[in-house]
Amino acid sequence: MPMSKNPRWKCLKDLGIYLAVYLVMTSVGEILIGTHVMSLFGVNNMRASTYDHAMNQLSDTAANLLTGLALVYAYRRRNPPEKRGPGLPGVLHRLQHMAVGLVLGAGAMSLLVGILVVLGVAKVTTVAPQITTLTLIPYFISVGYEEEVWVRGTVQHTLAKVMPLALVITLSSLLFGAIHLTNDNISLLGITNVVLAGVLFSVFTWTTKNLYMAIGFHITWNWFQGGFFGMTVSGHDFIGKAPFKVSMESGHDLLTGGAFGPEASLLTTVLFIGLSVAVWLFYRGRQTGTEQQLPTAPTAAE
Repeated sequence: MPMSKNPRWKCLKDLGIYLAVYLVMTSVGEILIGTHVMSLFGVNNMRASTYDHAMNQLSDTAANLLTGLALVYAYRRRNPPEKRGPGLPGVLHRLQHMAVGLVLGAGAMSLLVGILVVLGVAKVTTVAPQITTLTLIPYFISVGYEEEVWVRGTVQHTLAKVMPLALVITLSSLLFGAIHLTNDNISLLGITNVVLAGVLFSVFTWTTKNLYMAIGFHITWNWFQGGFFGMTVSGHDFIGKAPFKVSMESGHDLLTGGAFGPEASLLTTVLFIGLSVAVWLFYRGRQTGTEQQLPTAPTAAE
């Protein structure tokens, strides 16, 4: 078989193209939008006021959305015309998946905070929120969209054409962990939980055959963590005040996650594993009831 027609070679070539698009767009977004465009609005990173932080969050939002859209465009160019995108069918027909993801993400983070409070290693206080609480909403929407399109969308859908399901989930989840390796205060348990989050998002994608539940969970998990409870998100502290402030007791890093935030908590490990198993069994039960089988791979057209 000629190399040009070998599906594995095409898979490798496509992944290289998607990686190039991702790197170029993130670099352009950082330089063009993050520096030049923001300077037109009087943003001064050295001043670091609430206004500066809010505007920087909005600039990152624009860069993330443009990167996600560029990846969708690249995927469509590299696949047959009938493909509607990497796991992104018409959203109006999949609103229930998005809604379930949003509720699960908010509920999971709230449950985690509740357990930490009950265990006596965290305390919740109320504060007067700042504008950054609101600007974090579009920011985390863009993060959920971009990362899911990149990892579960273009990469996972491409690997699924030439690899078995278990290997696809493993590789895409490891990639998800790898893109967080440069985060501040990274720890072994923290990166392990990020990989497990990737497994959970892969399960969402495979069982629903689209990205919307994963995107929804990703959005509210992050926003409730940083924008609502004022905690560190994957090692990042977001300047500003959230409606609630969760303060962690020192000396309990295994439960609280330490400087990386609750995503490095052992409780999060149990939560992600439990959710992955529960969602898989739930959808397998539904499919068994209708005498169907779970898909071996979600198609972009579905």
